[in-house]
Amino acid sequence: MGDGAAGRIFLWQAALLGGGGTLSGIALGYALIWGFSLAPVPFSITPEPQFIAISGVIGISVALASSVIPIRKTSRLDPIEVIQNG
Repeated sequence: MGDGAAGRIFLWQAALLGGGGTLSGIALGYALIWGFSLAPVPFSITPEPQFIAISGVIGISVALASSVIPIRKTSRLDPIEVIQNG
């Protein structure tokens, strides 16, 4: 496995975790809004699609940016050295 392939693994993991976390967060937010709407207190919460989209982009961007450090570290290591040292 070359350096590029190892780096792509970290990038894909970050993208999957960032996307999954973002979608889970949005779903949890909608579930909480629905739950709060059942409360006997008179108030309303209206989610704004622009805010949700911006939050999603930020969440995925942070996840992808956090993969830069592992990618840089694996590019300096020899794969055999990593396998031998665990």
